[in-house]
Amino acid sequence: MGEHTIRELMKRRSGSTQRALQRRRELAQGIKRSPLPKLIGVLILLGLVGGIAYVAYLIQQANERFVIINDAQHNPKALVLADVTAFLPNTLLAVQDPNYYSKSGPSGALLTRHLVRLYFPDSSYFANRVMSATIEAKYSKTSILQAFIDYIPLGDNRGKPVQGFGAASLFYFGKPFAQLEPQDIALLVALASDPAGLNPRTYPDKALAARNAVLQADQQQNILKDTQVTQYSQAPLGVIPQPPV
Repeated sequence: MGEHTIRELMKRRSGSTQRALQRRRELAQGIKRSPLPKLIGVLILLGLVGGIAYVAYLIQQANERFVIINDAQHNPKALVLADVTAFLPNTLLAVQDPNYYSKSGPSGALLTRHLVRLYFPDSSYFANRVMSATIEAKYSKTSILQAFIDYIPLGDNRGKPVQGFGAASLFYFGKPFAQLEPQDIALLVALASDPAGLNPRTYPDKALAARNAVLQADQQQNILKDTQVTQYSQAPLGVIPQPPV
């Protein structure tokens, strides 16, 4: 087809056809010049910046809370871990996290994540892992264990929380922690999992079963011998009536 013929055909096209073709060309040019890719890039960048800022916020919150809770003045009944019998940390780890010292993933050990849930009960899965890893990166495992022992809620004294093993020994047994028997410590360790549901004054049978299960965990971790587990399991709970606030 010659050039002259093509020109003639172009002239014969209706105005509507030519307008439609022009519109297509304009749309094609508009697609090429679309700001969508740049907009997507900006949104991705903002998301990254926001994510980094959120992680930084979580790190700050975890550090600040740990400093406050781990301050001895915050809890006058805090125990000095180096001064208590090794039976407490050994039993606590036997139940809560047997691999606490030997293994820890990038999101923190089980006991550390439990501690963070106490600090921030409404935190998300992601936030819990970030804060747990933050605490483990800055503080020793022993310091974290110390904070757990002194902060864990172990009961309720007429609306006031009983926090830590030092306070719980007075609340349940009426004597300082250093005077507790192994079965008494095992009961407090059991309460760390469910202080309300295992309240020995309200549910003595459940509390006794939970205490003896802790003693069994000690036996499995070679903390206690079979004869000791049998002896301690036969002991009564020995809790006193609830003291006044």
